[in-house]
Amino acid sequence: MQSTTWYEKRGRKYVPVAEYQRIDGWPQGFHIMYCKPGSKLVRIGINPDRVNLLAAVLENEDRMREVIRDCLEMRPRKRELTKKQVAAWKAFEAAMGNDRFMVEYESIAGIVDRIYNELLNMKGE
Repeated sequence: MQSTTWYEKRGRKYVPVAEYQRIDGWPQGFHIMYCKPGSKLVRIGINPDRVNLLAAVLENEDRMREVIRDCLEMRPRKRELTKKQVAAWKAFEAAMGNDRFMVEYESIAGIVDRIYNELLNMKGE
């Protein structure tokens, strides 16, 4: 099959930027695209055995972020606290401006992306 190369002018030279065999310029393989108001998510080169799983992850990305956010909310390790521990916890919350994210973790978007990439790289059984 004959291919066509797209070029972009950079300064005085034309540099190849994409090659395609059809009108869209996407590489060979399986791809998934999910569109919603204000954004479009594209994953290129996915394993077709996992397309349903990956589509579900993309479609429910916002809900996954909410769940992860709830999971990462700061809370005391033990549920039964002494009066001194309760006072210290409340003082800590007040000192931090009641900002449960003052102690840093990976961003929620970063966690979802890492989960997605892990799913992508899973080996089929």
